[in-house]
Amino acid sequence: MEPNPPIQTPIQPPYQQPPVAPITPAPHAPHPPHPPSNAVQIVWQWLTYALWSWSLSCLSILLSGILAYFFVNKDFSYEFLIYAFGSLLVLLPMAFVADRIYSKKEPQQKHGFAAVVMVLNALIVFLVSIGAILTAVITALGMLLNPGGTSSKVTIILSSLVIAALGFLLFIRILNPVKLRKVVHLFPLIIVGVTVVAVIAAFVGPLSKQISARGDKLIENNLSTVNRGVQDYASKNSKLPASLNDIKVSSDGAKELISSGKVEYIPGAKTTTSTSKYSTYSTSKLNYKLCVNYKVAKDPDNANTSASSGYISTYAHNSGRVCYDVSTTSY
Repeated sequence: MEPNPPIQTPIQPPYQQPPVAPITPAPHAPHPPHPPSNAVQIVWQWLTYALWSWSLSCLSILLSGILAYFFVNKDFSYEFLIYAFGSLLVLLPMAFVADRIYSKKEPQQKHGFAAVVMVLNALIVFLVSIGAILTAVITALGMLLNPGGTSSKVTIILSSLVIAALGFLLFIRILNPVKLRKVVHLFPLIIVGVTVVAVIAAFVGPLSKQISARGDKLIENNLSTVNRGVQDYASKNSKLPASLNDIKVSSDGAKELISSGKVEYIPGAKTTTSTSKYSTYSTSKLNYKLCVNYKVAKDPDNANTSASSGYISTYAHNSGRVCYDVSTTSY
């Protein structure tokens, strides 16, 4: 009996990893569109730009008046600076607060309606700044051709440069570029600092002068009314009043001027003049004086105290005691 043959174990082929299908990368998802601008954010954006524009306009007027006072004419009336200062006092804090609120949520890249608001405001501010520079250059060239009025031209040049500088600062604030982020961040503080200096200079110069001349305004606005009262009394009674208490005036300012004793009435003599040596027709004049005290001179080169026609002009006057020679004519 033959032995059983050995059982042969089949040789297994070496293990091979099944082929892996290549991984195809998923297509890139499209970038989501820029989120629409928030309506409230756009409101704060527009308020910030508008308030800064108005504030810098008032600041430019204030600075121009200060320069004119110190370099051109200290006797000119700078009453308009009171209104510029008052407007700046209201607008600047509002602009500062609006800027702080908006800057916390201001996007670096503006899109949609926010970009339109930025472009419109930036263009307006830029064009105004360019116009100010042109004014300064043209005025400077004009000085070469016409050397007269140097002080006033220097004031125009300085004022134009101030407007241009403030305009370009606002232009940078509106664009808010990354490279000038520090300037944008300091912009409100820069404007506040310039305003503080301007207000101090204004109170040292033109505003303090206007405040001290409050009594002068009462005289300037109401002396003509007092004079008209004297004229009306003389016309009705053919004589001058014994005092200003005998006349009638319509305005409260004229009544205050009389009651406070800020105007002195000095009646004069009656003069008669014949119109012709061959005629008995004559003209009678009632002469009197109205004297006041001005604290501040106002355009003294054009001051005129003669009022023979019965009309008093208080637009220009010297400081100190001023007497107006007035006469009323009756036939």
